[in-house]
Amino acid sequence: MPRHCDSRERLLKAASDLMWRGSYNATSVDQICEACGIKKGSFYHHFTSKEELTLEALEQKWAGFKAMLDTTFSPLHPPLERFQRFLAADREFQQSTCKDCGFVCGCPMFSLGSEIGTLEPAIREKVSEILGRLEKYFESAIREAHALGQIEAPDAASLAWQVLTLYEGAVTLARIRNDFQPIETLEAGLFRLLGAKAAAIA
Repeated sequence: MPRHCDSRERLLKAASDLMWRGSYNATSVDQICEACGIKKGSFYHHFTSKEELTLEALEQKWAGFKAMLDTTFSPLHPPLERFQRFLAADREFQQSTCKDCGFVCGCPMFSLGSEIGTLEPAIREKVSEILGRLEKYFESAIREAHALGQIEAPDAASLAWQVLTLYEGAVTLARIRNDFQPIETLEAGLFRLLGAKAAAIA
């Protein structure tokens, strides 16, 4: 890979890690460059601003997350089992990250979106768009589970939004408390919300 491409990828990864484990506002261009050993001039060769870098870093983070979603929500698995697989994979990811950095990091999209609020409209809109993509995975599984008679969910889109809210709330609370308990109890709460019977999940 050409050196300039390598430096771009290093900047994206450094920015993503620093902002997720810390915050957007506390992460400066200087810190990003220092973290990956790249001069500031090279930064502005690739990106016009921290905002532009962040928008691309979000898409890169999503690409990795999407690969996990495509596996856990594969149509090869029964619809309700997809949620179990997703939560198990996400729990493992959170535990691995915690072991690496020393605290529960939660969801990078939700953490950034909550911090940004209305201050950075382009970033807020990108985060909202990406969370909408995640919601579609939930909606598809809910719609299929309803069709199979496993749950009663005639409005799959509305229930998917509630599932997203529950999931993001739990992982965000885990970050705030630096405690895995909200993540550990998430599956039970999610299936209560879905109204799924144990026999249907198995």
